[in-house]
Amino acid sequence: MNPKNYPYPAFKEKNIPIIFSSDDNYCPYLGVAIKSIINNSSKKNNYDILIFNENISEINKKKLLTTKNKLNNFSIRFINIKKFIKNPKLFYTSSYISIATYYRLFIEKICKNYQKVIYLDCDTIILDDITKLFRINLENKLFGAVIIPEKLKSKELKKYVKKTLKLQNDLEYFNTGVLIINIKKIIEFKLFKKSINLLQKIKNPRLHDQDILNTICFGKIKFINPKFNHFMGYSNKNNKKTIIHYVIEKPWQDPSYPFSEIFWKYARLTPFYEEIIYTNIAKLIKKENNQPPSLKLWIKFKLTKIKSKLIKIYNTTNP
Repeated sequence: MNPKNYPYPAFKEKNIPIIFSSDDNYCPYLGVAIKSIINNSSKKNNYDILIFNENISEINKKKLLTTKNKLNNFSIRFINIKKFIKNPKLFYTSSYISIATYYRLFIEKICKNYQKVIYLDCDTIILDDITKLFRINLENKLFGAVIIPEKLKSKELKKYVKKTLKLQNDLEYFNTGVLIINIKKIIEFKLFKKSINLLQKIKNPRLHDQDILNTICFGKIKFINPKFNHFMGYSNKNNKKTIIHYVIEKPWQDPSYPFSEIFWKYARLTPFYEEIIYTNIAKLIKKENNQPPSLKLWIKFKLTKIKSKLIKIYNTTNP
């Protein structure tokens, strides 16, 4: 495909490209992440947000576009990557993991007109100007990334990393939810081709494309300050927090989790706020109706706590 057909930077100067991957179900949380970027941005910079997707509805696209209001230094574009996915069956999915998890593998194919980009998972909240992450010198490495905290590495995972992924050192296993990507280097490295080849060998990677990227990129990563990918509940508590990553406990599932109030602060500023509350409470009620009496009581108790916590958050942010 001719490079002219690929997206170009949205702005000629001070363009900060940020890539998200999403499907329709994750749009509400993507909207919250985008709002946190906007509220902590600088008028001196321009922010070029690309959303990789296949099926985001027009309604959700309009909602996402409203998060930037009339800001002239923000661009939000939707990149349909369906034409790049030649063999969907190659990508291992499950009941809670869609093919969108693998979209970041296609950055090499789609972002040929960029030199460097940021990739962010939708379950992140940005607390400072994202430009500070973008300006990190990658020193000719493929990626800038944060090593996964030891608290998240079980004995089973360490064994898997060594035996299946055959990594020399699990201490360098990095998270792919926050990345700075050197486009020129990953093209030279033929990252996409190597990723596809490995996916054919490891047919059901436990942590999906994160396993793939850790395996083929070992020794070619610039490890950055953990503050740029703070794992809620697992990173060192003394770490400063520039980006919070809700890797396991999601604040929309239970607002009593640590740092949940930060997520809800930004959620309230989006058109997805009521939808997030309704969807997740509806899921709990559905679960309650399909469970034995003892678990039903527990879920009712949980629902009461969630309601109480949401009211507290609302009153705090609306003095």
